[in-house]
Amino acid sequence: MLNTVWQQHKLAISTALYLLAITLPSTLISSDGFSKALYGLLIVLAVVNRARVYFWLLFPFFVLSHVALYYALFYQLPTDISFWFLMFGTSTAEVADFIARANKPFVLIAYVAYAIIGWFCYKQMTGQYFNRPNARGRWALIALILIPLSYAPRNTNLRDYALDVYRHFRKAYPQNLVLGYMAADLEVQKLKDLVRQPPNFAPNLTPNIAQYPATYVLVIGESARRDRLGLYGYQPNTTPNMSAQPDLLVFQDMVSYGYNTSTSIPYLMTKAPDTEMKPSFLSVFKQAGFKVYWLSNQAKYGEFDSLISSYAQSADVVQFLNTHSYTMTTPDNFDEKLLPLYQQALNDKADKKLIVLHLYGSHPDFEKRYPASANKFASAYDNSIYYTDRVLQQILNGLQQHQAMTGLVYISDHGLALGECGEVDGHIDAKNSYEVPFFMWFNPLWRDKNPEKYQHLIQAQPKAVYTGDLFDTLTDIAGIRFAQQALHRSFASASFQRVPRMVKAATAEMDYDNSQTGAGCHLVAK
Repeated sequence: MLNTVWQQHKLAISTALYLLAITLPSTLISSDGFSKALYGLLIVLAVVNRARVYFWLLFPFFVLSHVALYYALFYQLPTDISFWFLMFGTSTAEVADFIARANKPFVLIAYVAYAIIGWFCYKQMTGQYFNRPNARGRWALIALILIPLSYAPRNTNLRDYALDVYRHFRKAYPQNLVLGYMAADLEVQKLKDLVRQPPNFAPNLTPNIAQYPATYVLVIGESARRDRLGLYGYQPNTTPNMSAQPDLLVFQDMVSYGYNTSTSIPYLMTKAPDTEMKPSFLSVFKQAGFKVYWLSNQAKYGEFDSLISSYAQSADVVQFLNTHSYTMTTPDNFDEKLLPLYQQALNDKADKKLIVLHLYGSHPDFEKRYPASANKFASAYDNSIYYTDRVLQQILNGLQQHQAMTGLVYISDHGLALGECGEVDGHIDAKNSYEVPFFMWFNPLWRDKNPEKYQHLIQAQPKAVYTGDLFDTLTDIAGIRFAQQALHRSFASASFQRVPRMVKAATAEMDYDNSQTGAGCHLVAK
């Protein structure tokens, strides 16, 4: 009897199993996600009708299902637009680090289970679902397409309609994987337009310093954790040059918004999450009359292939030493290669300049981040910090010889887990991954022309500060004023007020100061 039932219903049973395997990630996210994923796949079933064609049509999503399952199970997140922003702005090295941290027993079990299910369904999914082309059930399923089509009348353009359909399927795998990519691509296109035609901030320079030449250098480090710098008391002293530098303002409690590059740097530049696509301080400096440089030892990925390189395009001079992430793994890809470009920028006759240097710093693999001459300590990570200190000294030497008001600002994009979360070091939202080094230096001419600001900065060194404060602080330091400026966010101002330091954890935004590292080494609310 069971055999008879099986023979009569094997197509329905095997198809149901196939669809269950594909939609399982959505089931873990929400019942709403599951129902939307299922009806979307049933529409395709009704249109195609042939089981074997249907199998192969969905097979790529079946293969990726256990990846989406891992993302849903361990991060409680769908593979939506945020997944693609992460992919757009993350190097292959960071992806490799993510894979190295993966729960390998789960991956193996899921791979084997999906392989068995896939082979079983392939053997059984033959024939047609509806024997008659005009079957009522078939047309009833096809009619479900009216649900996403219903969003069309309320949108005035195709872009907004596409985003509306994406939001409808945001928790539904595999639709969210495809539509999430399209939505992310549309948002990056929006950013391209923003970069090409930024809003007019109508900035002005304060009269007391407008007449003086000025050069400011912002150095963005990579994966440097505050508690591993000798400057902050770590032993051995990994930062002998900066530790010996007089007049260095060392901020003791700076927190980054993100624990990876793709979320931390857009926030640093715009004081807004990457998904909001706000203009960066580069546009403000440029409109205020500064010549803006972006010099990077990180990968470009193509002109607008990542959010960070997209923001960089608003600079007057943009140079990436690496076009693709695979070139960043070469054994001599050291940050000192930026120094000739930096010197050219210093020699530029422009009256006012902002020079941004984006280092590769201490990104895994640590032993590839420094030359043999920096192999001083037993820890490769410590050696990478030591080498960055040496590069920073050379950057500062050039600035000290410059005949203008000058300032150096150094901050790392984020930190890393360094053994606290298991054997693998890397990117994870543990609390100390947000704790980054941050220090400033200004030459005597700048200090003489900005005595009050300098005193406020001195007083701010022990305060709790935040990368979200940098937009207004950097423009304030340069003497730039504009209507949208929030001086209460500048710790160079007497009106500085602390705001909640919200950070992007794996599952949600949360208040850093009311959080702790919880189970699985992830940030959780206290």
